[in-house]
Amino acid sequence: MRLRSLSHYFLRFLLFAALVLTILPQWGHGHTMPNGKPVHHRIRHHKLRRKDSTSIAKSKKLSPSPPEVKLHMPTPGHDGEEVNDWFYRRRAWPNEAIDPEAYPNALAEAAKMPVLSHPATGKHGTLETFSWQNIGPYSIDGRVSCIATHPIDSNTFYIGAAAGGLWKTTNHGTSWRCVTDTFGMLASGCVAIDPVQPETIYLGQGEPNQSGDSYPGNGLWKSTDGGDSWTYLGFAKSQYIGKIIIDPNNHNTIFIAVPGPSALSDSNRGVFRSFDGGLTWSRSLFVRLGKAKTSNSVGFIDVAMNPTNSGELVAFAWDHLTSLGSGFSTGSTGPNSGVWRTVDTGKTWSRIDTVAGSGLPNGVKTKVLGRGAVLWTVGGHGKLPQTYVFAAYTRADTNIVTHYMTDDNFEGLYRSGDEGLTWTKVIDSTLRIPMGGVQGKDSANITNAQGGYDLYLAANPARPGEVYLGGIDVFRSTDFGLSFKDITNSYSQYYVKDNRQQHSDQHGLAFTAAPSGTDMIVVSDGGVFHTNDFGSTWNQTTGLPITMFYAIEPWKGGMQNTASLINASDLKVFGGTQDNGTVAHGLTPDTNFAWINAGDGGVAASNPDDSTEVVTSLQLGVIFARNSLDSLVPAPLAMRDTTHDARPRWHTLSYRLLRGQQSQTDTTESCAFIAPVVLDNQHPTDLYTGRCHVYRAVLDWNDLENTKWYRWSPQLAGNPANDSQWYYGDLETIAIGPRDVAGHPMLWAGGYIYATPSSALWRTVLDPTRRDTTQPKWIPINSGLPGTTISCIVPDRTDSLTAFITTMGSSSSDGQHVLRTTDGGAHWTNISGNLPHAPISAMVIDSLAERGNPALKNQILIVGTDVGVYVTVNGGTSWSAFGSGMPHIIVNDLKIYKNMLIAATHGRSLYAMDIRNLDPATFDVQAGSGGSLLPTINVFPNPVISQSVFHMQVEVPLNSSVRWCRLVQESNGHQFNLPFEEESQGRYTITRSPGIGPGAYFIQLLGDYGVLAEGRVSIVQ
Repeated sequence: MRLRSLSHYFLRFLLFAALVLTILPQWGHGHTMPNGKPVHHRIRHHKLRRKDSTSIAKSKKLSPSPPEVKLHMPTPGHDGEEVNDWFYRRRAWPNEAIDPEAYPNALAEAAKMPVLSHPATGKHGTLETFSWQNIGPYSIDGRVSCIATHPIDSNTFYIGAAAGGLWKTTNHGTSWRCVTDTFGMLASGCVAIDPVQPETIYLGQGEPNQSGDSYPGNGLWKSTDGGDSWTYLGFAKSQYIGKIIIDPNNHNTIFIAVPGPSALSDSNRGVFRSFDGGLTWSRSLFVRLGKAKTSNSVGFIDVAMNPTNSGELVAFAWDHLTSLGSGFSTGSTGPNSGVWRTVDTGKTWSRIDTVAGSGLPNGVKTKVLGRGAVLWTVGGHGKLPQTYVFAAYTRADTNIVTHYMTDDNFEGLYRSGDEGLTWTKVIDSTLRIPMGGVQGKDSANITNAQGGYDLYLAANPARPGEVYLGGIDVFRSTDFGLSFKDITNSYSQYYVKDNRQQHSDQHGLAFTAAPSGTDMIVVSDGGVFHTNDFGSTWNQTTGLPITMFYAIEPWKGGMQNTASLINASDLKVFGGTQDNGTVAHGLTPDTNFAWINAGDGGVAASNPDDSTEVVTSLQLGVIFARNSLDSLVPAPLAMRDTTHDARPRWHTLSYRLLRGQQSQTDTTESCAFIAPVVLDNQHPTDLYTGRCHVYRAVLDWNDLENTKWYRWSPQLAGNPANDSQWYYGDLETIAIGPRDVAGHPMLWAGGYIYATPSSALWRTVLDPTRRDTTQPKWIPINSGLPGTTISCIVPDRTDSLTAFITTMGSSSSDGQHVLRTTDGGAHWTNISGNLPHAPISAMVIDSLAERGNPALKNQILIVGTDVGVYVTVNGGTSWSAFGSGMPHIIVNDLKIYKNMLIAATHGRSLYAMDIRNLDPATFDVQAGSGGSLLPTINVFPNPVISQSVFHMQVEVPLNSSVRWCRLVQESNGHQFNLPFEEESQGRYTITRSPGIGPGAYFIQLLGDYGVLAEGRVSIVQ
């Protein structure tokens, strides 16, 4: 989320525990990439908002009256716009935008990858794949971008997870099933159900919320059987689809609003219509700009239809091409944001906000209007009921500190009673949300400077006059928009154990078919919430593993006494999530995951020798430590109770670094949104973090208030004087290597290459016993590296000069994603092999699988990418997809504990896999062995010409049960499940499904544990 809401609330009150120091996280995030291509979007995460204030740091055991500390913080409103697009920027670097073809190409490459498997016992000596197990959280959800409810069955509805696929429930949210795992792309934008044939569903992919981690999709899909099978309808290059509406009087007439790629000026945007149920489409509305009419920056985010006359529609244009490096928001608004209208079913359109006397804000004159929303609803009774049209506007204001355009703020809500001809403002920017004193204020604008991220309008179909406006909170009106009441109050008690209320940052709302007209579902950055009394009480739906993780950490000290080989159920872990804080399993008595910190959770660490000593972090380098685990998840008052020293609480270590009496760095020093934090496992009193410099903390675990910080490097990256210029580069990763004979470890730090001849990678040798302030000597590594972001450094366990790095490069031409050095960085070898061209966030070395064989050292490498997890058993000569049961999801972190591999995904919670049987002796690890390890399928006839039925023969008999057959299109990764029948052992009859067009395909047989066999087939027509 752009987690301004919860994050601020939690931080303020948590930090009261240290007595009134003001660090306030601001914003959650969103990341939008058009079309299946990562595109220029800001990442809405909580950013710490700084302001002038005076606070007192109270020591737990030291001086009872510590001196006052002046906090050098800019005026409230300093947003540091560039920080918000961290998720996107680290993937785009050194370019301003990600190649729009990169993500679809990477998914297509991922679909072709061989799957690592091993011989199993059985009469045929079949191949088995390793299997992932989702381990939750199931009770702490992630961001949900859209919802659609069944028009007849109140127990059936669909929700679209921002990065985790489309999910269906048939029992009012008691259980869920993802119906799009075979799609490849999982980012959901909008979903609509046919009101006449409710088993027909339309899904628009690509999360249209303007946020750094809003991934693109690959177009529009249709299912006629409730999501069991799908047909592709096109729009691959649009990247995002904002709204789908279906004519209730003629369900074959459909309109879609397409905002289009946000970093590209192209024609893949507009309002489109179909009169044949989506089989064919025409562009109904498209805006070209400039004298030559060649500029295409105007997309459409919303469209609404007159419920009494389906030929009348309104659509909201969003002029928002973005431009990195000049303040992300400068491109988020434009003079062509506004309302368009048609009275002939989209044959012709006219812009109405620029008409004199319309009553709407004139976008051309204002030039700062941003995202909007429209709604057309019945407002009266009788034979000819009156209708009302609503339009909600956001605007951009100039930040008085940075002089950049800020994120969109709420401008107002307008209403028309004459079908859109004239309008009246019914609610203005004074509509406020309660902030509970967060940021030193009691209330904020309804969109709180993130109108491009969460804004919508909805109506209650059972109750005329009932209108809903969604922003940070949800507001309800029962008088056709004349007055509103906040029904979510999201800054209240979301993180309170056993009393969870609403989450901030709203993205959608729908009523079920229950005749009472009170059964309402709301989706937000916190997941799916239900109320039956218009918000007096809420409950959160569970069972959705869609948490968006940044990092994961095994609780090593808490698993010391477990067996040498463990199961997934034995794992105790904690890690940081998007807008849902730091969550933990096993640190508390809770059987489910529990919150142990709020905000945008970052990197976590634990002392392997002491189960009570843990470290967590929030966005922008706020670091906490704890030396006792009882009452880890206290009630809100206890969280800010500073009168009982015996009460365990979090100690804010970063106060000593950023705002202590002898501050080691200026508060404006740029910092990664999720900053690196590393605890030295062999010397767990030493902790390292990175901003523009590397900092070392010497922890006193008996008295964490006595933590000492040292600036432990010269400026290695970024701009230490101005965090609004973070895009010049900062430190993204730190790693501790092996120790020499004197016990001195190698320390590595990496980030961006931002100025020649500067470096993106540095190393030094540390003396952990030193307590003086003299910095060690750092050696820059400035040759042989790709010009992209270094995301992860993995040192060799015993050789100080051997290390691996991974990079975030997204370009289809960038093949340097994993590199190895054996001479301290003087030379590098590219071992990316046949990996998909996708960003890599994490890498681990499986030393258990080496089984003590020196020849296998550093041969078994596992990487987490934006399209899944991959493994090499030959040091990078060839790579294979690793494990079945996990979709092609963003994997931000990987950890190995004993025999368990843990993957932290950004959209599908956590996965674990038992890798005890990963024995390279059973695989071909010779150089050049990059082929598939799967049996080959022979298809006949091949190519398939016109036939609706064809056959396949599997050369290697299979011992496993075949569950389904699928086609994967080589060019774009689109997947189709196919009906099949077994004629005889190893021979099958396949039925070609409608919607499968000509092209080259992989054909695969799948069983309970993944792909069993694979071949190729060409379809001519």
